[in-house]
Amino acid sequence: TVVLGKDIGGLPMVADLAKMEANGTLLDVILHEMLHVIGIGTVWKRKGVLSGAGSADPTFIGAKCRAAFQESGGMGVSVPVENQGGGGTRDSHWRERSLGRELMTGYVSPSGKTNPFSRITIASLEDLGYDVDYTAADPYTVSPFLLATEEVLVPRPHCVSTVPFTA
Repeated sequence: TVVLGKDIGGLPMVADLAKMEANGTLLDVILHEMLHVIGIGTVWKRKGVLSGAGSADPTFIGAKCRAAFQESGGMGVSVPVENQGGGGTRDSHWRERSLGRELMTGYVSPSGKTNPFSRITIASLEDLGYDVDYTAADPYTVSPFLLATEEVLVPRPHCVSTVPFTA
């Protein structure tokens, strides 16, 4: 078990690396966290691409990302951002109920399920100013009928500090 730091209440944030490696989620979690390091969810507000932060309907409004969302089957004019959870999840991930297993939602998919690195996430990097390669994207389609309650969701280690990562 690795202590990742402490949350605002002083409680330890932990991740069981051996368990994540054994169940096949470790590499997805590492990529997810590295994408936060380079700006996904961490600089959105400062870059002016997050609209409605703290509201019931926060959205990502970068033009490239919105286009990728619509090309991937998403409905609406902006990309839904997570509106639930604490400060480590809300306003810094794609909305789980809209994008399901996509790599940059606040929840890692259960063992045996993929966490695709979609054109939506790649396009968000372009909106932040990066040169990107869309051929790196995994196949991914937004399901208009997605309900996050259809499967057991496991919080990523940084998202819920008081619950050990047990996938």
